[in-house]
Amino acid sequence: MNRPHLAALVLAALVLAAPPLPGAIVLDAPGHAAAEGSSVAARGGVPGAAFSIEDWRGRDTGLSGTWDDAGEAVLPALPCGYWRLRSGDDATTLAVVPDPGERPFPPADSPFAIDTALSWVARPGRFLCPWNGGDTFRTVADLVRLAGFAHVRERLSWREVQPGPDAPPDFARYLANADLFRERGAAVSGMFHDAPAWTSPAFPRESLPADLGALHRFCHDAAAAFGNRMEDWEFWNEEDIHFVHEPVWEYAAAMKAAYLGFKAARPDMPVLCGALCQDPLRSSYQRAFFRSGVADYFDIFNYHTYLRIARYPGALGRIRADMAAAGIAGKPVWITEFGTNAEGHSSEEGATKGMKAHSPAQETVHAEIYPKSQIALLMEGVARAYFFVFPAFNERFGYKDWGVMRRDGTVKPVFAAMATAIRQLDGARLLGAIDAPDGIRAYLFERPDGAQTVAFWSESPADTLADSTVVVPEPDFAREWRPGWPGDAAAAPRLVDLCGMARDVPRTGDGALVLPVTRFPAYLSGMR
Repeated sequence: MNRPHLAALVLAALVLAAPPLPGAIVLDAPGHAAAEGSSVAARGGVPGAAFSIEDWRGRDTGLSGTWDDAGEAVLPALPCGYWRLRSGDDATTLAVVPDPGERPFPPADSPFAIDTALSWVARPGRFLCPWNGGDTFRTVADLVRLAGFAHVRERLSWREVQPGPDAPPDFARYLANADLFRERGAAVSGMFHDAPAWTSPAFPRESLPADLGALHRFCHDAAAAFGNRMEDWEFWNEEDIHFVHEPVWEYAAAMKAAYLGFKAARPDMPVLCGALCQDPLRSSYQRAFFRSGVADYFDIFNYHTYLRIARYPGALGRIRADMAAAGIAGKPVWITEFGTNAEGHSSEEGATKGMKAHSPAQETVHAEIYPKSQIALLMEGVARAYFFVFPAFNERFGYKDWGVMRRDGTVKPVFAAMATAIRQLDGARLLGAIDAPDGIRAYLFERPDGAQTVAFWSESPADTLADSTVVVPEPDFAREWRPGWPGDAAAAPRLVDLCGMARDVPRTGDGALVLPVTRFPAYLSGMR
């Protein structure tokens, strides 16, 4: 894993990050994201000046308008997609996504999930929030619901909530944020670390608690206090790197105490081991962990990956082999953090001093990789995957921009790519890869009613590179695909692009499909 651990850098990021300055144009849609059919007002324009609207590839849509005498306007009605509003030297963006109120809520077993780190990374002051009275927690929770995610990941510090042994843990802030998600229909995966010093008084440099009885009690208290606000708990995080100093067998002993504590309060709740994150092909920690008698002390194996997509099969194959050797081949595998370094270090000045931002080109690569990664993980049998990370967040001295949100509070194109993938594929079962011409990847999904959707794209360096070469969004690798699938020529399959914009499917004179294919995933639905 090539990403320093979140907890180690949160404090530094908070210190470095002064409150960002607002952009000139602000929309009344929180995060500049809205449900299809919404009326969106804008302010901050130059009175009397004109504005125009482009699509996510920078193409002119022909839609335009004029700011009134107060520098305000109501934007033209826009379909699903990702749009850029330009007016003179000013510009901003708007994601229009399917209305979550007009679709059945995603199923409980949805593989689509997002790491929000809400209680840490969305604290007030971390990014601009001119919506909801500046309530960053609510704004992120609303955006997560708008995108359609049914599962989110949180974080908790034991040291913070129970600094001394003589008082019970104080979970108040974390309980309030868990309620934000529950009210919006999203289930939370809880994770904690940071043992208080009093749990290891004789060993002040230790990471894990030496007092396993105290650990058991804390896990019991946490599971009892949160109840069904948490659908599962993880014990610790990335213990195979610098976040734990002790040897693997000490983590395994602590894992057993934590598991028993969680289960004492909530016997039916799944418990995850702390996520491993070293490349499994080179990690002896993973194999030693499995040999430490933990097979009966976690329900779901948990891993983090920032590897290139081309390396997923090798990494997941080794995980499966090691689990089989340990007699736990039947346990589910979740990825509670996945993301990409493919776009390289951020190249533009951000809204916050010292925090670099993605360029538009880097944002495009970021969006391209999301559905490709998600589908690749599904192909490897991963039951659920949490993308890292939703709120604005930088690491590596500010040069690595991870967020789905920018520091001005607006969402990037990847937000629209997420909402589109969820709407097109959630509730459907991945049947497998479809035979396609060289250079085209295609995957077939089927819903319980038999309706099918094909996700497809042209291969790009985002798919094929296994090394650290930076990926850029050009060329498009555009081509035409005539799959020759039988069907009713009068039927009207729907073609939806990466960011949700729908279009008609071209056909030949005999009714055969003609699919335009680029490196950016698209979805063909309405097939059977």
